[in-house]
Amino acid sequence: LVLCDPDVISFNAVINSCAKAGRADMAIQSFERMFSARVLPDRISYSAIIDSCARQGNAAEAHSWFKRMVSANFKPDLVAFTSLLRSCATAGDLDGAVRFLFMALNACLAPDVVCYNTIIDGCARKRDLYQAEHWFSEIVRTGLTPDNVSCNSVIKTCSKVRDGAAAVRWLHSMSANALRPDAITWTFALTAAGNDGSLVQHLFRQMVHESTEPDQTLFATLERLIGKHRSAELCAELGIDSSKQRRVGQR
Repeated sequence: LVLCDPDVISFNAVINSCAKAGRADMAIQSFERMFSARVLPDRISYSAIIDSCARQGNAAEAHSWFKRMVSANFKPDLVAFTSLLRSCATAGDLDGAVRFLFMALNACLAPDVVCYNTIIDGCARKRDLYQAEHWFSEIVRTGLTPDNVSCNSVIKTCSKVRDGAAAVRWLHSMSANALRPDAITWTFALTAAGNDGSLVQHLFRQMVHESTEPDQTLFATLERLIGKHRSAELCAELGIDSSKQRRVGQR
């Protein structure tokens, strides 16, 4: 991209666009081009580069740019720390994600619910339900309000370890926190129930009772768990046209 009379705002806009497009290489090229254009990068420039690396799951590169940011005498902001958290969580480095959370706290920044959700998702990747539940409790302890992503991430962890009872408990927790399960929630819950066909069917009936609209992924999960024949019977019993949803998904 060629910028006419570029300033730092223009360069940052390009870097952010590259990051969102998943092109960390182009984001870095735009950053380096700033110097030849005699434009000095600012804190936003560095945060955007860290974000671009994190979006590609390159934790090492994101950390390297974090160090460059500090060396350039810029105080990392919450955006930079959140990106580092995500890069570590995506790479399965739960300890690294937690370390950056505490670094943010030590820098007198206040991690938001997105930061904690990212760590919980990292727990799911590590199949660590104990830690997932611990970090959910930290959201509450710090005075933040858990959202659907918070609960979905814990129930996702339940699905990874096939703990149907825990998934049911967290579905109740959502109601207690005035949160409404969505199709993603129920898909994770069904997966958590695993080979317990009775629980799978009970959860599906509960989902229909709560007027949640199932999507293609949920139907596929139901068929995988209890078989196509029984899935079709259950849907017919509950007045749901699963074939219509499959046709939509095949377009």
